[in-house]
Amino acid sequence: MNFRSIKKKFLNTTKENTQLKVEVYYSRGGWNFGTGKEDPRGYWLSIQPVTFTEEAGVKLVTISLFSGLKQFLAATKADRKGGKTEQAALRLAEQYEKRLLEQVCTKENITLAA
Repeated sequence: MNFRSIKKKFLNTTKENTQLKVEVYYSRGGWNFGTGKEDPRGYWLSIQPVTFTEEAGVKLVTISLFSGLKQFLAATKADRKGGKTEQAALRLAEQYEKRLLEQVCTKENITLAA
């Protein structure tokens, strides 16, 4: 497993069946085939549109490749749950979340629901 979710929430949007998934996660890093660059090991904040639908009684979750944005929060060599670095990353995520939300909404042409 290359990543571990730390904290996740969904925000409603005005686009039908679409929410924004806001997630703080730990990644072991490595080569990112989407960007063609090496991602550092550590904590990340990710915001991505997610569409929920149901067809023939089956619930479907759709996530488009290259949608949303992510922000690197803190580097770490340890993969220890609940440590000081993880707590610092959660505090940083709170600081970056509003700005990243605005950028994702503009990029994806999405408006948050009131």
